[in-house]
Amino acid sequence: MLSSQGTSNLKSGMETCHKLELDGPADADRPPSISYSTAAHRTLIALRCARNHRSFNSVQDEDYQAEVEMLRPGTIVPSPNTVSRDIKALYLQMSIFVRSYFAVSIHY
Repeated sequence: MLSSQGTSNLKSGMETCHKLELDGPADADRPPSISYSTAAHRTLIALRCARNHRSFNSVQDEDYQAEVEMLRPGTIVPSPNTVSRDIKALYLQMSIFVRSYFAVSIHY
């Protein structure tokens, strides 16, 4: 294969990806469907609190609870203590993963 053909293919692929980023996929009008689970809900709450520096008590906000009820009636929002424990557990598990990742990476 000539070098120019490989470069041309790379450029074509890059342009296709860029077009998808701008236009989005064909079914972009439909939001992705995520199945509900209590564990996924708790994880999202923990990540939101950690990432956005939100208080664990933010789950007690009446507007947030009304939003959850509106989107999924009957859903129980975890307590601030549960959110705190979840964040600590996520941190512990991820720190173990990161440590093992770098332990393997250093040997290369």
